[in-house]
Amino acid sequence: MLVSRILVAVLVGLLAVGPAFGRTSAIDSCQKRIHDVDPSRSLFVTERAVLEHPDMFTLEDLLNEIAEDSGDPTLDALTIWKQWWDTQNEDIPGESLELGAHCDDQVDPQDPSVRTINGFPIDCPRNEGREVGLNPFGGDAAHYALIALVNRFDLAPEKGENCGEYRAIFARVGGSGGGSGGGGIDPGGLGGPVPIDAVLKGDPIGTRSQGAQDAEGSERGGVIFAGDRNLVIFEAVLPNPSRRCGLNGCRAIAEHWEKLSTQAFDDPGDRARALKTFFIDGLEEKRVEPVVKLAHYSKGTGQIRTNQFMSSDFSDETVLPQEWQLREFKLAQLCTAGPNPRCKLRVVPVSVKVNPFVGLFGTEHASSAAFKDDFVDQVVNLRKRNLNTFGLQVKNLYNAGQSTSEDDREFYTDMLVREPDAQFERDIEAAAFPANLSAAQILNRAHVNSCAGCHEPIDTDLGDGLVWPGSLRFTHVSESSESPPGHFEISEALRDVFLPHRERVFERYLNNRPCRKCTPAYLAGSMEPVSTPSSAIVVGEGESLTIRSDELQALDAALKEGVSERNLGGSSRVH
Repeated sequence: MLVSRILVAVLVGLLAVGPAFGRTSAIDSCQKRIHDVDPSRSLFVTERAVLEHPDMFTLEDLLNEIAEDSGDPTLDALTIWKQWWDTQNEDIPGESLELGAHCDDQVDPQDPSVRTINGFPIDCPRNEGREVGLNPFGGDAAHYALIALVNRFDLAPEKGENCGEYRAIFARVGGSGGGSGGGGIDPGGLGGPVPIDAVLKGDPIGTRSQGAQDAEGSERGGVIFAGDRNLVIFEAVLPNPSRRCGLNGCRAIAEHWEKLSTQAFDDPGDRARALKTFFIDGLEEKRVEPVVKLAHYSKGTGQIRTNQFMSSDFSDETVLPQEWQLREFKLAQLCTAGPNPRCKLRVVPVSVKVNPFVGLFGTEHASSAAFKDDFVDQVVNLRKRNLNTFGLQVKNLYNAGQSTSEDDREFYTDMLVREPDAQFERDIEAAAFPANLSAAQILNRAHVNSCAGCHEPIDTDLGDGLVWPGSLRFTHVSESSESPPGHFEISEALRDVFLPHRERVFERYLNNRPCRKCTPAYLAGSMEPVSTPSSAIVVGEGESLTIRSDELQALDAALKEGVSERNLGGSSRVH
């Protein structure tokens, strides 16, 4: 009997170190196996030899894949790019591209001068609208380069409705902003280059020092930063190729990323090709769809987010001083009905998720009372004693259209002083019991779950001895510096807090194969369809191929109804 058990253990061990990317065994054993991945290879890839390898995909490749999916034979990568950034321009007759949405399409009915997304005010126009005139694929001095590929398997819902998110991060490099080399960048009109380290730390150029501003208390807004920096993040939700197996249906995806940490993939070129296969081609033999697919950034699935810093050209009076800001977009494939549909792709601005509009924490907004009731119910999740697992769910009707850093008007705690009877504060502290947390500490925890708060928290008093870790001044990966050598630098928050947690979650999944047998579809020879919602939105034959932000968000919310709220990482955090 002992000999039999030893033989089984040896066989299991051989399977664990079998041929790279080989077919997994259909035998589902509850024998525990030890898996140990390298986060820099299997979770957050920033190695330049991999990302800049000739076999790696580019931004142009990614957008061309989406264009091919669109059903519009006239569409190409550059047209998608132009339509995307024209969403941050006003619709001016004779000047607009007229390819899709503009930032002044939706306004406050009480004050048409206030432009909105999801009913909340946005800055319009933004300097990033100038990107319609840029060839981002390398034709101009400034272009967009791949700086990270990210495995967010930890965001897979616990019931396996999907297999998490897979992200590609591109940054604007070269030209007058955010360069990828040299000793400095020329922000324009300042008489020479500015040290990159100063720019990355967010030191204001041509304004008061940050220290002076901090000393003045509330005057944190209006800072102009050097460099036309802009980061874009494609965040695809990948469908489960074998939904009937629950989360175990995602095992082939996890094993693909795990193998990048093995000796068989020590060559950066091999890793580049394996990642390109995963993102662009998919794992066809295992029925895993490519990450880059229009449907994976559309209604009911993933999103595209931007981290925007373009405000450096002081010599041009048409360029507005503006604050660092995050925005969110979805893709919409609009098609006419009938046997020969006509389709158009639209990049649509949507609300920024898990970013409740700051005015809802006060008393003046019409939805404040309802929002506060919902927020108090979320305190049980915010009071947890773990930076990686405290969080909150936010109904989309409360999400803002933008998330802005360095603006004291965005800080949730500032709204407490406006409460005439402090009832909201008392309700929060009652819900926080038995944790000894103040209402301000709970609101700070909500703030660091927002995009701006996660990337650049101002007040990090979270209570229970927790301190939010630092970013690289509003980014978690840098396009302009290397640390360690040969890698784009990542933040302290990623290195010391987020990635160790994601590694534990990922390895725990790999180590624990369930005893309940469920042969994945690709091993069973099943033709079970992969459960990807169609990206197409069908309109009537005579209707316009356009869609408003609120209409797309309603479709998105309906398709996500019923998906388990908890993910493998234990938090709702999406950044």
